[in-house]
This record gives sequence, structure tokens and C-alpha cells, in this order.
Amino acid sequence: MLLAAVSDLHLGQPFNLRAWRGFLAYLRTVRPELLLLLGDVLELAWFSRKELEAQELFRESLDELRGFAASIETLYFPGNHDPRKKIDPQMVAPVHLLPFRPDMPEATEFDGVLYTHGSQFDAGTHLWDALLKFPLKAVFPCVYLKLYGTPYEVKSAQKEQDYREYVGWIMGRAMMEAIRQGRDVVFGHTHAPMTLDLGGRLIVNSGDLRDSWSYVLARDGRLELKFWRPA
Repeated sequence: MLLAAVSDLHLGQPFNLRAWRGFLAYLRTVRPELLLLLGDVLELAWFSRKELEAQELFRESLDELRGFAASIETLYFPGNHDPRKKIDPQMVAPVHLLPFRPDMPEATEFDGVLYTHGSQFDAGTHLWDALLKFPLKAVFPCVYLKLYGTPYEVKSAQKEQDYREYVGWIMGRAMMEAIRQGRDVVFGHTHAPMTLDLGGRLIVNSGDLRDSWSYVLARDGRLELKFWRPA
């Protein structure tokens, strides 16, 4: 199976619709059998469904995704910004919401590779965010983005000295999960695309489709982190 996996669009925040259209057009030429959305596709942590649907940019961006899913099977695995309980499957159809699996509640498997959003590797690192930044995100999201930038912008500019340590901590927990499961692991969440090779066992962060425009291509379980550059 040829599978593409992407993460972290955060539709509802300011978004590059032209680049999104270009990426989907490019992905059609790759012709994956399956597109796997690894969460944080909709910004339901900051906005209600009603507020999202009132945004023309959101509606157009979601329409582009629906159009893609009409011809290439697309599965959606929720993240921490779009929890399952807040997603109406009819809102994203023909994108399919991945069924909940009690034996694997935060992940799914294809060709022996474990795919997940990755927020479960982030336990205990968001106290600062919850106490100080989240109120600003919730009330004035555009002001927050202007002050702090997107996560990938923060990493790239090293505006926060502990960002690399933060990403490293999460990659470390993903590494432990890969060892425990005996499988390669693909996840998003951190907006920091990278690959870690543990001597044949891979941990791949898919990055995001906001700043890095990165994705994972898996052919029969063989993983490759790739980048698409907007024109």
C-alpha cells in the first residue's frame, strides 16, 4: 500500500489556502491509495463548529479536503485540538473518521507501522501553556499568533530556548513506545518534522501543513519524510 500521512492543519486559524490547494494537487500526482490525517485538522480547541463554519476561509479549505477525499480514500484520526467527541462525521464527509479501537485508543496501524497524533507523548509539558498562554489563545487567537508565532515558527526562530528540549522529550517518549510496540511510529503534534533511526526502527514526525509543509510517504510500511514547497 502507498500511504500518505499529514498532520496539523489547524483549519480555523489563519491558513494558506493557495498552498493547500497546491499541495492537494501535487498529492494527486503521487496517487497514494490512502491519505491519513493524523489530527489537529480542525481547530475545535479554540472555536465551536458554528464559529468555524462562519469563516469563509475555513469552508473553502474544508471543501478542498472533501474534494480530495471524494477520489482518494481519506481517514481522519483526531488530535488534541480536534477531539473525537467534538467532530461531527457528517461535517467532514466523505473523509472517514477512524473507528475507535479499545485496544489501541490513541493510535492505528497500517503495514506494521503505528500512526498517532502524538499528544499522548506530551504529558506534563503544557502547564505553562494551560495557565498563561491558553487564555490568550482562546480569547484572542490572532493576537496569540502575532506574539508567539506558530509552533514551527517558534522552533525555527528559537524564540523559546526550551523548544528543542520540548521536542526531544516528546521524541524520546515516542522512541520508548516504538520499542515497547516493536514497530515504527509516525506522529505529528510538535510541528517539527524529523526522523530518528534506532538501528532499523524509525520514529518519524510528520511535521505540519502550516509552516513546514511536510508529510510522510509510506510504501508497504517503508517510511520517508518528504517536503513540499509552496510556489
